[in-house]
Order: sequence, then C-alpha cells, then structure tokens
Amino acid sequence: MVPYIDAGTVISISGEAPASAPATNLHAEIRIASIEVAPPLDHQGGRGGTLRELPLVLRTLGFEPDAIIGGYGLNPRLLDNGDNPLPATSVGGLLEACVTTTGCRHVGLLVGARARTSCFGMVGLLMQHLPTVSDALRCLISHGHLYHPGAVSILDATDGTAMLRYRFSPADAPGGIQMVDGALASGFRMMQALCGPDWTPVEVLLSHPGGGDEEAYRRVFDVPVRFGQEATALVFDAEWLSHPVPGADPGFRAILELQVDALEHLHDEALSSQLRRSLRTLLLRKGCSAGRTAQLFAMHRRTMSRRLKAEGHSFQHLVDEVRYDIARHLLGNASMPLAEVAAALGYSEASAFTRAFRRWSGLNPKAWRLGAVVRHGLPEPAVAPALPVV
Repeated sequence: MVPYIDAGTVISISGEAPASAPATNLHAEIRIASIEVAPPLDHQGGRGGTLRELPLVLRTLGFEPDAIIGGYGLNPRLLDNGDNPLPATSVGGLLEACVTTTGCRHVGLLVGARARTSCFGMVGLLMQHLPTVSDALRCLISHGHLYHPGAVSILDATDGTAMLRYRFSPADAPGGIQMVDGALASGFRMMQALCGPDWTPVEVLLSHPGGGDEEAYRRVFDVPVRFGQEATALVFDAEWLSHPVPGADPGFRAILELQVDALEHLHDEALSSQLRRSLRTLLLRKGCSAGRTAQLFAMHRRTMSRRLKAEGHSFQHLVDEVRYDIARHLLGNASMPLAEVAAALGYSEASAFTRAFRRWSGLNPKAWRLGAVVRHGLPEPAVAPALPVV
C-alpha cells in the first residue's frame, strides 16, 4: 500500500552534495554533532539551513559574500553553520538582496542545488538513518519547522504518483520565489540522498513564470520543468516512498532521535504556531473543524480554546488568517479561475469567497490580483470572534 503523507512544514532538508562535491563521512559528522546541541531559537526565528551555501554561490557569481550579507544587516558568520539561529524574516529578504546585487534571478535555486544533509544538522542526519523514505519524510514533517516556521509542504500519493509541494507563508513575503526555489532544489538533493542515484522525478512544477532563465532550472533538475503551474512541486513515482534508506543505522537513529527531541524542547513552540502549520494542510483537505483539529493534537476542543485564548487567539481567527494567506498564494497564479480558488479553500460559491476576501483585505479578489495595491501593504485578516466554549 502506498503511504500517504501530508505536512505543514517545508521539505527543505537537503540530500547529498552534487556529484562534483566530495563525499561526506556521515559517521564522523554524527560523532562531532553529538557533542553539543544547537542554540535555542526565539519564537519567530528559524535556522540558517541551506543558506550556509550562499557565500560560495555568491563567490561563484563573482561577488564578495561578506559585503552583501553584511550590507543587508546580518553578521556573515551566522551562515557558517546551518544550525545557527536566524530571524525567519531575514531569509527571503537576504536572498532578494542578492538577486538585486548580482542580477542573477535564480540565486535561491543555486543555493538549494548545493545543499547537503549536513546543512540541516540533527534533523537531516536523522532522516538518513530511518528505515524508509516514508519514515524520513515523516521525520521532516514533524521537525522541519525548526528551520523555517513559515514553510509549508504537502506530500500526496495517489494512483502511483507522488507530488511533494512547497510554499512559504506569508504568500507575499519578500523573496518568496527565491525561498521556494531553494526549498525545491534542496528537496531534490534530499531525495537523491534518501533514494540513491537511481532516483529521478518525473517532472518539476513551478507556480511562478520562467522569467527568461528556464535553462538554469533544467540544468539543476535534468527533467521537464513546467512554469506557471498551480503548485510548486516535485512529481515522482510513489513506489519510492517505501524504498529503504541506504546505509541507515538503527544505533545512530536512537542517538539522533534524542538530540532532535532536545532541539524541539529548546524551540518550545506556541500552540497557535503549531495550529497554523496544520491548518494550511487541513484547509486544502477540506477537513478543518475545531473538534477534528483538537483531536489531532490529542486534546479536547475546550482545552484547545483555552490555550489559544491565553495566547490571544481563537480557532476561527487562525482559520481566517491561514485562509487569507492561502488565498493570496492561489490568486498569485493568474491562470487559476476564481471559482477554483474558492473551491480549494472550501467555499461552495465564489461569491462567498469574494465576501470573505473583501473582509480580510478590504479588496475583492480581482482587484488584488490585478495589483490595485502594493502587495506587501495588505492588512492582516480581521480577527474573528472567539469560538463559544461548549
């Protein structure tokens, strides 16, 4: 039976280095990594991850990395280690600054293409010591938020085909295209590491237009690449999900699981942040209700309501917030009819979606899509009344 996985965290753990890079000694890495636990994060932050590869990419393009990174306001030494804490809002902004300075429109793609498992510390190493590709992806689903709290991934497996989709939140965040491209390319490398050299996707989908540099994407993926699609995704044969991970060692797995658990305890994420990630998947599955969501977190609905209220939220407010973000993402694809956007968000009629979107943003969807306002200036969704406790 083909496994089914969905996720609320980005698939951005990298695979092995490109063929031109030297092989990594995983056992040596594990011994070194087990000496110390990565520093804690603040609630809004992530970790450097694949940005560790950015300085080398900039040098390859003929630019001095410290000048660009420092000019953006970050200490360049933060990128020396993928486990270093990094403000989540800095990732996209830094990549966008690199695009502006270098004139290369696919910096994120180049960074992701150089990604290695070691860029993601304990989580990446643990993935390489789990029994199957499915197990490794479940690990990523559980712990990927440690590297970018605004990242989203969904993995579907139907009729023998698997689709691994990527997206970042908020949908109009600075550098969003660069971040998604980087996640896609690093996910590609990650799958190569988990499955071995025989793995290859059937095709690669990108929700943004090519922009004249389509050949750069084809050089990285070496399979058909389609731009302007509904989703950004890797499409591959679902049989690979049950493929054994080569070289997996149960002994190392036990050690690494303890250290990843330690990272989770340091993170100490708020319930509202966890719910946002889950809702991004549940809303697209049309299975979102307060009762069902509470069950997924092994708590009663009233307990969930109390905890959210203590954090200054209600369940309906989070639903509206996530719906608004998904709506902006889908509306960014100009070829997707409004009726399909409404249906994807669970509205039976486009008119109901239009009323909701106007309440969130002050504009109707067509005006937003046509660029009647500066996208980054849109307001946050209006807070819905707290749900009654029953």
